Amino acid sequence: MNQQAAPAVEGEVASVEAKSRPRATSPLVLPGSIAIAPPDPEDDLSLRRELLLGDLGRRILSDLDPRALARVAVETIGRGLELDVCALLSMRGNRLMARESGLYLAEESARFEDFAIDGADLIFNSIRQEGEVVVNDVANEVPEDAPVGQLAAAISARSLIAVPIVFSSRMRALLVMATQSEVRTWTLEDRHIAREASTIVSIAQRQAELLDEARRVGERELLIRQIGRALRSSLGLDHVLRTAAERVGEAVRADGLVVWRCEHGADMTPLWRFADGGENHQLVERASGESAPITLADSLLDELLARHTAQIVEDGWITAGTLDAKSHTSDRRIIACPIIVRGEIWGLLEIDRRSAGWVWREGELAFVSEVAEQLATSVHQAQLFDQILRSQHEWETTFDGLADSVVIYDDLRNVRRTNLASSSMLNRALGDLVGHPCCSLGLCTDKDGCAVERAMTHRERVVLEILSQRTYHVLHVTVDPIVNENGDIIGAVQLIRDLDELRRTEAELRRQQHFLVNLVESAHDSIFVIDLAGRLVWSNSHLATLTGRLISELLGQSYSSFISEDQHEEFDQHFHATTTGDSRRFDASIFNARTGDERRVVMSYSPISEDGKIVSVLGVARDVTEEKSIAERSQQADKLRALGQLASGVAHDVNNDLAAILGRVQRLMRNPDFSEMRSEFEVIETAALDSAQTVRRIQNFARQQGQADFEPVDLNGLVRDAIEITRTRWLDDAHSRGIKYTVEFEAANLLPILGDGSQLREVFVNLIINAIDAMPQGGALRVSSVDAGSEVSVRFADEGVGIPRRIRERIFEPFYSTKGASGTGMGLAVSYGIVTHHNGRIDLESEVGKGTTFTLTFPITDTQAGAAPLRAAGFVGPLKVLVIDDEDVVREVLSDLLDEQGHTVFHTATGAEGIGLLESNGPFDVVFTDLSMPGMDGWAVARHVRERFRLVKVVLVTGYGVSVTAPNEESDLVDSIIGKPFEYDDIANLLWRLYQK
Repeated sequence: MNQQAAPAVEGEVASVEAKSRPRATSPLVLPGSIAIAPPDPEDDLSLRRELLLGDLGRRILSDLDPRALARVAVETIGRGLELDVCALLSMRGNRLMARESGLYLAEESARFEDFAIDGADLIFNSIRQEGEVVVNDVANEVPEDAPVGQLAAAISARSLIAVPIVFSSRMRALLVMATQSEVRTWTLEDRHIAREASTIVSIAQRQAELLDEARRVGERELLIRQIGRALRSSLGLDHVLRTAAERVGEAVRADGLVVWRCEHGADMTPLWRFADGGENHQLVERASGESAPITLADSLLDELLARHTAQIVEDGWITAGTLDAKSHTSDRRIIACPIIVRGEIWGLLEIDRRSAGWVWREGELAFVSEVAEQLATSVHQAQLFDQILRSQHEWETTFDGLADSVVIYDDLRNVRRTNLASSSMLNRALGDLVGHPCCSLGLCTDKDGCAVERAMTHRERVVLEILSQRTYHVLHVTVDPIVNENGDIIGAVQLIRDLDELRRTEAELRRQQHFLVNLVESAHDSIFVIDLAGRLVWSNSHLATLTGRLISELLGQSYSSFISEDQHEEFDQHFHATTTGDSRRFDASIFNARTGDERRVVMSYSPISEDGKIVSVLGVARDVTEEKSIAERSQQADKLRALGQLASGVAHDVNNDLAAILGRVQRLMRNPDFSEMRSEFEVIETAALDSAQTVRRIQNFARQQGQADFEPVDLNGLVRDAIEITRTRWLDDAHSRGIKYTVEFEAANLLPILGDGSQLREVFVNLIINAIDAMPQGGALRVSSVDAGSEVSVRFADEGVGIPRRIRERIFEPFYSTKGASGTGMGLAVSYGIVTHHNGRIDLESEVGKGTTFTLTFPITDTQAGAAPLRAAGFVGPLKVLVIDDEDVVREVLSDLLDEQGHTVFHTATGAEGIGLLESNGPFDVVFTDLSMPGMDGWAVARHVRERFRLVKVVLVTGYGVSVTAPNEESDLVDSIIGKPFEYDDIANLLWRLYQK
């Protein structure tokens, strides 16, 4: 686009016949290729200009209506300059908007629709530099995509000149003059007329706007007063909001309006909406579900909070909550105005206009802001009114709902108001009570006269108790005077309470309290309460029994005062977890300060809450010492039983092998042909006998050694033996290392017990050695025996390091040792098995750092100790003997031993074959049968022999030891039992005893 800036020259005259006469042959050519013809002095251009401008001024100033002004201006200029098109385009942002009222067309048949052109800022930038835009030939001078080219295309212009309409230092519109039929070279006079015309139009528009604004201000003031009266006429919030939506929507000619409620911060909920349906059809209704809640943008919220006035939001706030969500076009113009109640955004007015090119005026924003302030005042008043109504309702509900009777008297002591309780107490309707004198109710008189009169006269409270003549209940009556702000007595209020029901309630509470106290005291558990600082604030008496301390000593003390130091950390963890709302249950130990015993308990911690807040901790301690001890002994017995079964099977197999070895080597030792090898055979015999002793120890541990071999033993003597056996350990060896031990024995006069002396001696030796090991720096071991009537006990108390609680629980487990590689873990396990096999028990007491005490308790017998069992002294025979054993080696060894003793021996590998030999080769004197055989075992063989051959002696041979018992309590099935391995003399002595009976 080529532009020419040519300032108007005073006295210049432009040709009025520019279209009918040839132009000057020497035109003035200015930069930009715009040719301007020099003025023709022959034409009276000045006169024409004055006539045109004068006519324009008279016409547009005669009617200051903005719409009429635009039409008059374009028609006057268009006809005066013989233009094809003259347009007055209004500026809206960066767009030029064309309306039919501001458009002149020389051809009346031509029609143009309203249009808008972007890029107004580019056009006005050119105008600021040059003063106007002058284009002689649009086709050659202006690109089609340029803003001026778009303007020319919109009005089909071949030549155009555009000048701005400016007032209040702002460009408000653009005056465009154009030709369509031919190219026109614009003269200086044309440009001068355009400038003068723009000035006249600018002045007229400014005056029209001022006049229109004054009219609008008056209308708005009147409308604001009307809206204020309408809002103040109602105290209902819904009516206030509906009225505001309807009046504001009509006043600003809104296409849509929504009243929003701010719930939480920026969260908005629609309440009422207004919609303009056209043709005077408008709708105001409560917002429905289609107006969904929204969240206000933080930037807009901050802006509204900062300014407290209506803000133009333009296209930046498109929400689903608007009235016509489908009309989201770029022409939407939105106002957002906050409703400020007590300094906070209570709600929001959203006002929407969708007219193309619409611009909100400052007056409209001020109007909406002022209405919003009145609306905020009305909302506040409605809230206060609603609060008053609620308060009145609450007061009346509370007054009528009081359980006590309340009577209000006026200054003449007549009943002014009373509640339902009074009506019920007096058995009269509320209406019947109002207006009656106080004394007529019979609730205010005693020996001193009327209590209401005294209270009002002396200006003080009067309290009395009277007997109801209707119910014969004692009533507690309180009368207080009512004083107004001037200090005058204007009445009295009387409160009547039925003490009979209160006293019954108190008695019931005392009964329930007594029941609860007895219930807690009757519980076998220790129940106590700890505050959040860890101090004991209450407890039943069982805690004193458990701890050995008085409750008065424990109250106010920390709960850690009755637990050991090594448990403090664990208790603290559970306590702090409970104070945060978690319930805990755990095992613990409590030391009894009076007896010194350690009691094992199951502790429960539960939080105690008041009004949703934890205030203390409820503790329950259940003493499970005995139950734990029984369970542990049972568990230990189960472990030993399982291990014993395994050991018994191993012992059986080893005994079979040892029987063969021992039998063969003893035969060889008696054979004179091998006399020179006797010493070698003795070594083998000794090894076999030692192995047999080891197997017997395993059987003892497995509790397979029966009590049939028990004999009366003296426990005191066994203890002294054990002390002497270990003397080198605790005396000689210790002295050589500079360590001093003392072993003291305090013996009581004990009755004997039935037992195996060697086994018990082994137990005592093991306990002494363990005590010495527990005192690495030396110390004292005190051994004592105690006669407890039907039982006797032996105590071993050392001053050693003690045994921690976690180790005590496993101390009797097989293979469990705390001595590292030097310990086998079988000492105490074997000792436990031996004591249990003697029908005794082991009790353990220990405290870390203070020592350990083992107490062994056994039942007594009245048989004197030291009686020696009967022993064999010779041979019997010869006898006819049958040997039955599925082990070839054992069967052959036993047969050979019997054969050497001069007996006739038959042998077989199965029970069935043995029964066949008895039937076919009988009679026999003795049958030796193995216990464990496939098919028919030893018991079955013995049962068959008893049924068929009652005179035959039956000897049961077993590798499980002599403690086996007959099934089904058949005690006479066999005559004797012999365990493997057996020696030559064992067989001879057995036969001798059988035939000596």
